[in-house]
Amino acid sequence: QLRSIMLPISKGYKWRNFKQIRHDSPKAWRAFVTKSSYEHRLALALDKSPNVISYGYEPMRVSYVHQGRMRSYMPDFVVCIAGMVYVLEVKPKCIIDMHDPVDRSKWTTTAKWCRDKFKASAMFLLVDEEALASIEQHGFLNCLQTNVND
Repeated sequence: QLRSIMLPISKGYKWRNFKQIRHDSPKAWRAFVTKSSYEHRLALALDKSPNVISYGYEPMRVSYVHQGRMRSYMPDFVVCIAGMVYVLEVKPKCIIDMHDPVDRSKWTTTAKWCRDKFKASAMFLLVDEEALASIEQHGFLNCLQTNVND
């Protein structure tokens, strides 16, 4: 079922439709409801990826400051793979490319948080539709190794 919501876009508000889908998986830390088809597709791909030990959906808050104001952000997924933690945000490329200052602040802070908290054993990644298709086709770890080696 589609539900209309207002999402902040850099030039005011625009109506967007999204499909809420309940997802339950033995790899997920708890059952959850995704807020986009991209999130649901990534959850299914993580379920199929043999290297993924477990994952959580919006399991944590990262505090950041934007224009002198304290805010908080919940990344879409935290994925555990033998010795590594991946913090993932799934967005269409057009939103990633908009260079919204709020998005940039929260993503930069989250990447720094990963480095500070986990050193080399954590990484923040933005997943667009191209990366999502690759993860669906090749699995999470295989896709990640291919992109890092290119």
